[in-house]
Amino acid sequence: MKTENVNVTPSEQQVPAAKSKANKKNESDGVMLPILVEFTFTFSAVILSILFLTVTSILILSGAKLLDIVIRTSITMLVIGGLLILISQQIAQDYMKSTLVQEDEIEQKQAEQTHVESIHSGNQHSVDLEGFEKNEGAENSIPSEVH
Repeated sequence: MKTENVNVTPSEQQVPAAKSKANKKNESDGVMLPILVEFTFTFSAVILSILFLTVTSILILSGAKLLDIVIRTSITMLVIGGLLILISQQIAQDYMKSTLVQEDEIEQKQAEQTHVESIHSGNQHSVDLEGFEKNEGAENSIPSEVH
């Protein structure tokens, strides 16, 4: 068995990796979340930030110990953050379901339109063919009774 020595510099090995990263970044830049979902996620982050600052400042002003501040703030953030995640998830799921239902309705309407058009165009062709066959048959008819 022969093994070929291929002289590849490290910079040449990194070029394909850099190109693939750039391609992935360009692909992800084109995807945008719907405005409602984006607003929900942003609003949740803002609420959590305000809640963190409020709870921390109130606990500091009340003279709580550092361990109490950390524990109470953590519990508050986990509970309220979990609720906001559930709400955001529900909104996103409902939005996606409504989008799928709309797409299904559009596909159904398009299918009905193509079906109606095919029936309509099929009837025209059959009528034309029937008329053509009648006319053609009249020209080439052979009398059944010859005397």
